[in-house]
Amino acid sequence: MQKDLWNMLIAYLEFQKTITNPTGVQDENLSLKDNFENSGIKKTLDTFEDKLLEYMKLSQLLGWAVDPQEEKEFNFQLFPGSSNYEDYQTDYRQAYLWAYNQYHEIVQPLKIGLFSKNSLEENGFNEAFKNPKLAKYYDLIWANLKLVNNVEKPHLLNKDEAKTKFDKIIAYYSKTFNWKYKN
Repeated sequence: MQKDLWNMLIAYLEFQKTITNPTGVQDENLSLKDNFENSGIKKTLDTFEDKLLEYMKLSQLLGWAVDPQEEKEFNFQLFPGSSNYEDYQTDYRQAYLWAYNQYHEIVQPLKIGLFSKNSLEENGFNEAFKNPKLAKYYDLIWANLKLVNNVEKPHLLNKDEAKTKFDKIIAYYSKTFNWKYKN
């Protein structure tokens, strides 16, 4: 397992632990935003966002593998894993797709809905993917993901799309965990 993948998964579990805590969002005198800040959800959401962005930077994406038939030949892999492990399936491509979905379906809607689109930009989204030195590599990698998995390159959601997703997330958690907060 890659170190960045490990860090991302630990951050995900910590975030889930705080957001599903039945006593986390229970103060009817506070707004949802204030409940998130007081219960630690915002802190674990920020950490999860950082780890997702770090993983989606694709720093550990490229790999080299030895062809088992010809040890003198090296095989360059865009997503290390799978074909070079006979006994178990390993495909880091799926982890990148999961990170992408978590960022676009959970993190962005929550951050935009509660704080603002600017908070995402300030927290490093633009820095992570707008680096001119890495742009051509990102273009190649995300073009491959688009072709193979029909996944767009990371982007900031517009406010309407974020609001729709935010409303669904909040409705689900409010119902499931009986959240109480001031509207």
